[in-house]
Amino acid sequence: MSRWTLLVSLCVLAACLAGSAQAELTVECKSSDRDVAIAACTKFLLRGGISARDRAAAHERRGWLLLAKRRFDEALADGNHAIQADPRYDGGYAVRGTAYSRLGRFEPSIKDFSRAIELNPTNAVAFSNRCLSYLYREEADRAFPDCNRAVELNPKLVSTYNNRGLYFANVQQHDRALADYARALEINPMYAVALANRGRTLVEMGQVERGMADVQRALEIDPQIATAYRTRAEGHLKRAEQERALADLMRAIELDPVFVEAYVDRGELYLKMNQQTPAIEDLRKSLGLPARRLKERNAQVRAAALLTSLTQKKVPANPIIEASTPASQQPPASAPKFTASLASERRVALVIGNSAYAHVGTLKNPANDARTIASALKRSGFTDIMEHYDVGLLPMAAALKEFGDRAANADWAVIYFAGHGIEIGGVAYLIPIDAKIEKDSHIADEAVPLDRMLQKAESAKKLRLVILDACRNNPFATRMARSGSSTRSIGQGLPALEPEGDVLVAYATKHGTTAMDGEGENSPYALALAQNLPAPDIDVRVMFGRVRDTVRKTTNNKQEPYTYGSVGGDLLFFVASAR
Repeated sequence: MSRWTLLVSLCVLAACLAGSAQAELTVECKSSDRDVAIAACTKFLLRGGISARDRAAAHERRGWLLLAKRRFDEALADGNHAIQADPRYDGGYAVRGTAYSRLGRFEPSIKDFSRAIELNPTNAVAFSNRCLSYLYREEADRAFPDCNRAVELNPKLVSTYNNRGLYFANVQQHDRALADYARALEINPMYAVALANRGRTLVEMGQVERGMADVQRALEIDPQIATAYRTRAEGHLKRAEQERALADLMRAIELDPVFVEAYVDRGELYLKMNQQTPAIEDLRKSLGLPARRLKERNAQVRAAALLTSLTQKKVPANPIIEASTPASQQPPASAPKFTASLASERRVALVIGNSAYAHVGTLKNPANDARTIASALKRSGFTDIMEHYDVGLLPMAAALKEFGDRAANADWAVIYFAGHGIEIGGVAYLIPIDAKIEKDSHIADEAVPLDRMLQKAESAKKLRLVILDACRNNPFATRMARSGSSTRSIGQGLPALEPEGDVLVAYATKHGTTAMDGEGENSPYALALAQNLPAPDIDVRVMFGRVRDTVRKTTNNKQEPYTYGSVGGDLLFFVASAR
């Protein structure tokens, strides 16, 4: 046999082997039985001689199967393996982005979906799931175009109609939401998620019987949908069926152990049933969980408000038992934990107000706002407050260094910054007064990243809080030149955050938007914060909820303050009454 003939034969054999591998991937790995398909994908990946693209595709396929079984961490690992096998395979980013989204990590999920779309602009799944991530991150203006684009690319993609239905439900356009759910179910009558979501919309509209029928059907198809049990519990409560509602909330939490809304609902139900101890446990539990979307954040504010009210009055665990039992024999009613008085805690604060910007003009309010907040902190009992006004880069860095040292043994560490801030490439920077920032590549040399502030506060024992009134219309963004090789975006306002650990970051206005300076000497946000911060016995989450409501009212809903992160299950009062 000639060398040429041998080479041709080897090429044919390699092609046959590749074809065989691809056949196994597309047939066995796509079995309708998820467990069989996962096993087949695993077996396929153990073979030798698989091309990088086939390996990436097998990891992607197994990732989707694991997502369907709610094994999110394993699906995330498969997405990582797919990307490692072939960094230019869009499917790997799509499955990893979906896993991030299911875990409530929307920042990396959106980055992955964007990368998938960059590699394949016709990837309808990436558009559809990025729509959902934007929606959960409260960026409805970005969510809607993505869902529409997914419909254009693939009118048969059932998940897109479900995701767009969620968008419409979120903005209270119920008829359009119901139409999209109906379209999803027309394509796939067995699509349980759309049934469950339509059921929730109907129950929220007051059409309880129709909604309960949808939820029941969803659970018959897929009995693992935690949100469906919560919706059915809501329906039971509207029928005054407390025990059945409690059973459904139990099941929802069993399926999703970090389901914030279900814990708060169950806590509220326990209170209605005069069972204070488990109610407090559930409400405190909800506060220590990550809020994955706005509904969960609002539920945590409800929980904190309920716990605050319970610290101020004694609610009997069982009034029937108390009525028949002598007071001397009654056990003390349990109460939520709350921070002790200021006298027993060490609280430190850093307040920075930058108004006199040398290269872009003076801001009228930040220095005034900082003085107002420093005064509010003093009225709240803070005695260790570092105040700095109109500071350049070096003094700002020195102030942060000193604050970090002071915060090392503190119970509370609070930073307030008023001035200019900017987002570049998804990173927030706070700007000293001497910054020029003539190019986007200069930002790291002339400004302070928000992460550095978070690091300086992270050693505090109970509360780590950073408050930013730095979301103004920013002249730096318009005057900066883009570096030739830069692919980083320059955003409006500040970016969305997903801070780790027990830390809270409060923005004067929601990410991607700008705050108002107001007509007087202070911004609407600083005035609302100074008004609410010294109020006694108000948990910090509830306090920021009140600040949000005040600012929305005074600005005719043009500005909405926003908080990110979580601070654990204990109540945290800036001012606590004597107990």
